[in-house]
Amino acid sequence: MDSEKYDLEKNDTINSETEKLTDINNTCSVLIVKSQNNIHRKCEQEYVIKVYQKRWFLLALFIIITALNGIQWVQYSIITNITMRYYGITSRMVDYTSLIYLITYLPLVLPASYFMDKYGMRATLVTASLGNCIGCWFKVLSADPDKFYIGFMGQFVLSCTQLVIISTPSSFAAVWFGANEVSTACALGVFGQQLGMALGFILPPLMIRNHEELDSIGKDFYRFFMLNAIITTVVLVLTIIFCQKQPEYPPSKAQALIREGKAASDNSVMETVKSFKRLLKQKSFLTLLAVFGVTLGVFNSFCTFLNQVILVYFAGGQVFAGQVGLVVTIAGMVGSSIIGYILDKTKKYKITAIIVIIMSTIGLILFMISLRTKSYTLVFAASAFLGLFITTFISVAYEYAVELTYPEPEANTAGLMSAFSTFTGVLGIVLFGDIIEYYGEFLYHVMLCAFMMISVILSFLVSNKLKRQAVIILEKKQYQLSAGSEK
Repeated sequence: MDSEKYDLEKNDTINSETEKLTDINNTCSVLIVKSQNNIHRKCEQEYVIKVYQKRWFLLALFIIITALNGIQWVQYSIITNITMRYYGITSRMVDYTSLIYLITYLPLVLPASYFMDKYGMRATLVTASLGNCIGCWFKVLSADPDKFYIGFMGQFVLSCTQLVIISTPSSFAAVWFGANEVSTACALGVFGQQLGMALGFILPPLMIRNHEELDSIGKDFYRFFMLNAIITTVVLVLTIIFCQKQPEYPPSKAQALIREGKAASDNSVMETVKSFKRLLKQKSFLTLLAVFGVTLGVFNSFCTFLNQVILVYFAGGQVFAGQVGLVVTIAGMVGSSIIGYILDKTKKYKITAIIVIIMSTIGLILFMISLRTKSYTLVFAASAFLGLFITTFISVAYEYAVELTYPEPEANTAGLMSAFSTFTGVLGIVLFGDIIEYYGEFLYHVMLCAFMMISVILSFLVSNKLKRQAVIILEKKQYQLSAGSEK
């Protein structure tokens, strides 16, 4: 009798644990087996979980690909005064070289997400490398005062390429890395974007000088563009040789469930559309989406107008502007790596996001104050503080969103986030560009801080229901209970 009572209690415990998943996504119900015996059998017999050493080499290659694209974003705008003088164009045209990165995202985010979801990581990274290579060779041909339009064509190609890059870190991490290192891998993937931004801030001012003669400036442009083109060509070859769609065995049980779901689906365009619709019905995700969009809109505007703002207080300070951008992004790399490790250990996504956004707001206020002191040291210190948090939020938000929306494809979740942040970035650059031109940089900074305060308020409203973690925790409990019943 005692043995039968014990078995009944154990079965009741397993059933109650299984019922906790009923509020996860309807899609998830297809992936998770209802009975305890089926769950145990699937976890133990069908799913072979394995991580591969080559994941670190592929991550390094991924970082290089994203960095090479990130370099291009502010390549012209960080030396706005030189670009205007050499090509004989207005500052607004220079702004468009940054803005094009945002404009192309909006109409192409759906096909890009479908492409990533259907064709996998190899096709995505090869396409990204090819786009980087083509865009950079266009720029080589543009190193002439009358050929700015060719450079803009290259910038357009590169802006389309970033569509299959910017949303990829969370997907890449999930495909190749285990559950206990996926946040770190995602943070390192975002690190590639930040590294590219850092190089984009510092290299153009160092390699393209404001010479008196335009021919000398043209030679600087040519050397810089040629260096980019050669490196992207080499990386394209490496990508074609070494990249693969996915490892033979999934690195985690959560990824195994997603693979099973993809095998059961038709991977059609309509399935991608349905996924987007499901995402847009999740209130907590939409709140995080608003926070991410506002914060990234502020950051995109900050980077685009950094040169113009610095020159207000530091005459001839285009090199200093690049150095400030470098400090912001390097601090972001450090912050992203630290936060990624912390998230892997604690899984405290909500409180981490709130702290990061509050500190970002404080950093922006300190940066505005430091400019008025005209102290190089204080500006560098404020920039480091700002970068340590505001760029870190990117990786935090991507992983947080994947947790909230599991088991929706990571590419769709990240794509929707990037699309909305792109939309807010476009609005921000247009709005703040006019504010700087007509009202000055003080009102510009006040508006940036005001929008960050909105992000702070909204961040408290995001749910802390982590669906991917719920699956992992439940499976562990079910395995422990099933193992106990066999003893």
